[in-house]
Amino acid sequence: MLSCAEFRFQVGAEPRKQTVQQILHGIGCPSCLRYLIAMRNLERVLLKAFSVDPPSEHLSSGGSRLGTKASDPSHHSSDKSQK
Repeated sequence: MLSCAEFRFQVGAEPRKQTVQQILHGIGCPSCLRYLIAMRNLERVLLKAFSVDPPSEHLSSGGSRLGTKASDPSHHSSDKSQK
């Protein structure tokens, strides 16, 4: 049988994956069952937070976050003409 520590470690690592041992432990341990529910709720919130699309201005800038392309010579800090 799974200990509470093993259960929480496994659930914390992969909240959406559930083994037979975890199910059996969760049936007999209300504290760990609450932990499982909390971790699944957290996972859902995190997935939603990380699935945000970037602003449209970043998509039309030519690939760079600042709007300059990496191949643009003015993008580089060392310019040979300044020597």
